[in-house]
Amino acid sequence: MPEGLIVVEHPVLEDRLAVLRDAATPHGAFRQALSEASAILAIEATRDLPTVERAIDTPLERVRLARAVIAHSQANTIEEKLANAALLDLGSDSRWLLRAGLLQAVAVRVGAARTPAGVLLAA
Repeated sequence: MPEGLIVVEHPVLEDRLAVLRDAATPHGAFRQALSEASAILAIEATRDLPTVERAIDTPLERVRLARAVIAHSQANTIEEKLANAALLDLGSDSRWLLRAGLLQAVAVRVGAARTPAGVLLAA
């Protein structure tokens, strides 16, 4: 086998290739099999690529943080102004939080995130 050649042995791929090779395969079934075979090959081709773990902004994460901010605000463990500013940002539609540094500080303070050194403060 030539150097650098990767042989993909996958049962679903073999089935999809059989559909693609069949002259009697209808146009729609051919396109579906081609799409599925392409997806499998793309996965196999990128299997060894390095990945990067990163935080992403999701509605569930915003809700979790907002609940922690509210709880700490009610317990008077963070200042009301700080909590209000954090809640305003969390409630915005913006994908770029206006006071991201402030929110990070609040998240660390309420125990919802780690410090840059990796320390998780007790909530």
